[in-house]
Parts: sequence; structure tokens; C-alpha cells
Amino acid sequence: MACTHQDVVFEVNAVGWAPSGARTALSLHREDDKARLPAAAVGHAHEPSGRYVLAAGRADEEDGLRQAIAPGALKPRVTYRVAGWISVAGGEAAAAKEGGGQQRAADGHPVRISIRVGGDGGRVVVGGAVCAEPGRWAEIKGTFRLSESPRGAAVHVHGAPAGVDVKVMDLRIIATDRKARFSHLKEKTDKVSIRYDVEVTTWLL
Repeated sequence: MACTHQDVVFEVNAVGWAPSGARTALSLHREDDKARLPAAAVGHAHEPSGRYVLAAGRADEEDGLRQAIAPGALKPRVTYRVAGWISVAGGEAAAAKEGGGQQRAADGHPVRISIRVGGDGGRVVVGGAVCAEPGRWAEIKGTFRLSESPRGAAVHVHGAPAGVDVKVMDLRIIATDRKARFSHLKEKTDKVSIRYDVEVTTWLL
């Protein structure tokens, strides 16, 4: 979805992901319970689809999901915004192993979005992180910039302890036009200021 002040360079609901980790298995699901869907919208006029991919059988914190970004999509010296929803499932055994028991599992687990630039052996750029709780969707937000054009790049979702299933819904990477974004925010601020002045003037009269 393109807007006047943003350009989506990576957008996926559930299709196209590949497992990261020898034991990781991916499956597609839909959140049928509307009460469990996140209320906040990601980006502009973007509502959650309810479709998500589940990464189960993770044996390491680095295990999870990966997907390549189209060649040439990422440009140098451009600010990119990462947005989407993350949830986790299970993890009681992992929490008990860490010594925290079920209470630790209920508190949530860290999930990170990394951008792996330059293929295997390349550098890793942090795209965002969130503490996700079982049974709830957490909105992940982050930004990153690249200093040069990458030969290749991929999105990597990982970070939760081994044994914790990770859910990913509607992950997007958006190139933000900062000048247009500031103009958009200024326009909204000016409208609010004008409305406030009118209301104050009416009240004084």
C-alpha cells in the first residue's frame, strides 16, 4: 500500500516465509476470535488481516522465520519503519528450564526483527523488538537505515527462548519520506489548532 509519505517495500501476511533452524516447522493459521485481534492499526488505514504464520519446534533463540527482501528494494540513506504484530505460544518448559516457572512464561518473551544484509556472513541490522505474551498480540515497531545498497537482504524473526512458538502477522517494512511525513503531521496539527481556536472563540462569545 503506497501513501503520499510512505512506500511499502516489504509486506507479507503468511505466504513466502521459510523456517530458520533445522527443527523449525511453519504453519499457516487465522485468528478467528475477533476479540483477540489487536485494536491498533499499523501504518495508515492498515487493519490486521487475522492471518498469521506459526513457527514451532524452535531449538534455539536464533531459530524462527526468514524471508528474502526483493533485490533493490532497500536503498541507502533512507529511513525504514518496521511494523506488524507478534505473539507467542507455549514456552512453559523453556521457562521452567530457565528457573522462572510458568509465571515467567506468562510475563512474555522477547522477539526480535533483524535485517540480514549481504547474505550469509553479512551484517545484521536491528529492525525492532517486542516482549510478546501468550494469547495476546503485541505491536512491533522499529526503524533502521542502511549506509550502502545491499547485495541481498532478508528479514529474520527470532529471539524467543527455545521451545517457544512464535506467531507473525502482517509484517511490513515501509520506506518513510521524512519531509512528506513532517508536512502531513504539520497539516494535522494546523487543523487541530484551527478547530481549537474556533471552539475557544465560540465559548468566549
